[in-house]
Amino acid sequence: MFSWHLQLRITAIRETFEELGLLIGSRVRKEDRNGLWAGVIEDIDVKYWQDRLQKDPSDWFTLCKEHECYPDIWSLHYWSNWLTPVHLPRRFNTAFFVAAVDKKPKCLEGSAEVVNVQWLSPEEILSSGKKLQPPQTYELNRLSHVKDIQELVKFAKERSGYGVDLTYPVFIKVKDGTVSLLPGDDLYPSSVDYNDNTRNYIDQTILELRKSCYTVHRFESGKEINQLVTQNYKPKHHINMEDKSYQLLFKV
Repeated sequence: MFSWHLQLRITAIRETFEELGLLIGSRVRKEDRNGLWAGVIEDIDVKYWQDRLQKDPSDWFTLCKEHECYPDIWSLHYWSNWLTPVHLPRRFNTAFFVAAVDKKPKCLEGSAEVVNVQWLSPEEILSSGKKLQPPQTYELNRLSHVKDIQELVKFAKERSGYGVDLTYPVFIKVKDGTVSLLPGDDLYPSSVDYNDNTRNYIDQTILELRKSCYTVHRFESGKEINQLVTQNYKPKHHINMEDKSYQLLFKV
């Protein structure tokens, strides 16, 4: 039996290949490898194997056997874990990993689930005007704080050993909108029921509520405000996003 973390990594690599055509794998023994970069297997018929895996995910093992490679699980570094709020129709408990390659792969190719594949930096994605979901927006902003890719991978590899805390937004209604609290915020509850859809009401505006708190780690959404705000929030074993407001293109 595979451990939970191994299963997560294998699943992440398989789904990355199914959706993007990028096979994060290696033919070199783990003990003989060095460096920060993930291995990429490119000498395969991407479309053929994407179609096979779409019909039968267990063909993943056949792919690895026929091409004498293995999923490069140790190049994936555990980064974060987000749980979809209970009020949304579909919920996901999603693990995010960081992996890096030293050059743009030749094999990037969309699938039935992906319309377009682009090779962009976090800053380019955030400035493109694309509407992203809260976890993706948050993580891209976090990644953008480290400009050097090698330093980012070194940090991700080191911090991966500490594990991650679950990020679950807790919603509060206020006079002029909605505040979505994240762990570490002064108002984040000490005990959270992940299946409780109750939204407490606080008789303050978004700005008044923020000013009443010292540590702020939240999404704010109102008629004229739609942003991620961090203030005096210093996460353990993770990137300090500093005191800043990040504009959003979605309503939380």
